[in-house]
Amino acid sequence: MRYKAHPDIALTPDEATYEMELLDHDFYLFHDVETGSPALLRRVEPQVYEVDARPPTLTEAQARSRLDVAGEPFVFYVDAESGQGRVLYLRYDGHYGSISLMRPLDAPH
Repeated sequence: MRYKAHPDIALTPDEATYEMELLDHDFYLFHDVETGSPALLRRVEPQVYEVDARPPTLTEAQARSRLDVAGEPFVFYVDAESGQGRVLYLRYDGHYGSISLMRPLDAPH
């Protein structure tokens, strides 16, 4: 498992789209300034985006199970222990990866 965390900076969906395009990613985890909650922006088609702002609350094990069963490229959820927004995904090498929003007072894992 590879863990990554980036700062929990509040963005609008348009700002998140800009950041995602700069990074050339298919999804982008961010803190939605409008809702005050973690949100995930995903590319549905070229130049078509969707914001998911209602993630389920799961443990990492539950998220891993959903990822394995659903066959989706990633699972967006709120971690049951920490309350952080997270994305669990399958990496190019077949291992799991986890991205979380790191609150300013949180220490990196």
